[in-house]
Amino acid sequence: MLSNKELNAALIKITKRAESKPLRYLTDTFVEAGHFMTVLSTQENQVIFGRYGTGKTHALKALANQVSMSGDIGVYIDLRTIGSSNGLHDSNSQSIFKRTTSLLQDVLGNILNEIQQFAFDNGQSEKLCSLISDFSQAILNVRIDGEITSEKQVIDTSKFKEMLEAGMSLGADIKIDMKAVLEEIIESQKSSKTTQTGIQTHTIHFGEIHKLLKDILIELDSKHIWVLIDEWVEIPKDIQPLFADFIGRALFPLDNVFTKIASVEYDSVFNTTDANGNKIGFKIGVHATPSLELDEFLVFNNNHDESYKFFKRLILKHVNNILKEDGKEEFIDAESFIRCTFTQEKVFPELIRACEGNPRDIINILSQAALKANDSAIGIPNIRSAANYWYNRSKLSELSEEGKNLLHWIVDEVIKGKKARAFLLDVNTKERLIDEMYNQRVLHIIKNNTSGQDIPGKRFIVYQIDYGCYVNLIQTSYNPEGLFEAQELESDKEIFVDVPSDDYRSIRRAILDLDMFKKKQTITSDSTITST
Repeated sequence: MLSNKELNAALIKITKRAESKPLRYLTDTFVEAGHFMTVLSTQENQVIFGRYGTGKTHALKALANQVSMSGDIGVYIDLRTIGSSNGLHDSNSQSIFKRTTSLLQDVLGNILNEIQQFAFDNGQSEKLCSLISDFSQAILNVRIDGEITSEKQVIDTSKFKEMLEAGMSLGADIKIDMKAVLEEIIESQKSSKTTQTGIQTHTIHFGEIHKLLKDILIELDSKHIWVLIDEWVEIPKDIQPLFADFIGRALFPLDNVFTKIASVEYDSVFNTTDANGNKIGFKIGVHATPSLELDEFLVFNNNHDESYKFFKRLILKHVNNILKEDGKEEFIDAESFIRCTFTQEKVFPELIRACEGNPRDIINILSQAALKANDSAIGIPNIRSAANYWYNRSKLSELSEEGKNLLHWIVDEVIKGKKARAFLLDVNTKERLIDEMYNQRVLHIIKNNTSGQDIPGKRFIVYQIDYGCYVNLIQTSYNPEGLFEAQELESDKEIFVDVPSDDYRSIRRAILDLDMFKKKQTITSDSTITST
């Protein structure tokens, strides 16, 4: 039997981010939230929204493995690892079109890499080699404009085909980097140049890309290509709409190509209108199917039993993988793990409450609690201390000063003033600071649509304040008594609600009036100006 010190050491080792572990580990530790993977694996273009730490990367990599196992081609693309940082962010020396075209070329190059590897692994035809060669040239297409003298490289496609065929003859275990192949071809043919006058401009001919991909898919016996684009928010916002437009034009029209884009909703811009009124980008629900909200799956319809089951499986899989790597005996079930790890049965539910439905947060809080417990079993004080530490380090610290000011006001109004840990906002309320706090996991949406008979025709969103924000108040007179006060349909008095429903007799007391905060800020600002 493992000692608490050994078990805590295993908990501390759990990987916090999916991209830092190999595919085998991700496959072994993946736990589906509800029917999320069933919806994600539908053959259609989709945008997947989820806040930081909800498991978007884990889900995309699991899908890539799933489609590859079924015989299709899975192309996982992390946008943080492609393109030049100078090129993407340098808006002064490079046009938005050049920056965006370069990024699209990198995406298409990743698709080309996976197609080429699939061809090598499966011994495909000479015709496929020729199509791959043509596709590579279509990606690297260069046009000359303007008045600057430049030498244009002429690439001999027969040389490219020879290298492809040579690679195929080496066997399925040989993995060839298409970019390296192209660079070698260019280097070997420096003597084959023509001089032109003008500025080099990379262009993408979408019709040519479509035709070549269609022909490639026919040669692949109509296999499907799944393009899984992660970390969309890492692209500068000024080029997001145009990049979305290029992705929509290059990939969306293809019947056997399914594109999935993972992003954070309030940091994403998929469409815009230019100065001439032209629409740029694609619209979710029109050009791509309605978005998947991973956060909504992790709320489990406020079903505590489902949430408990999900996080039990998640933690057990991670712990057993660490124990297996260390050559130690694995736990046979979650119950035995909980008995050995925590001081009492109610500690694990407290851990689930502390993470507010976020997989990365539960792993970080648990690891920090194990560090604090050292060679002892983990107790509730360890969980609360760890949650407060993680809240201050990874959530509060990421808020702007404006966001912090609003949060402090909400704590005074809701937690200290009403002894509640949740509040309601009109669904039509658009407030940048609320979105910021939601993105940084300081606020959590636990109900998207609720109403009260005392305010007919109005619908509200229920926001819950993060556990780490009020954990220090739990043993004080300000300890929240419930989510919020409301008068339920069958009740004659105001009571604290634990699980929000769709409709109440009265909810007026639970509504947060943001105008009060704005007036306070204006008064404070005016006072500062006067005193100055």
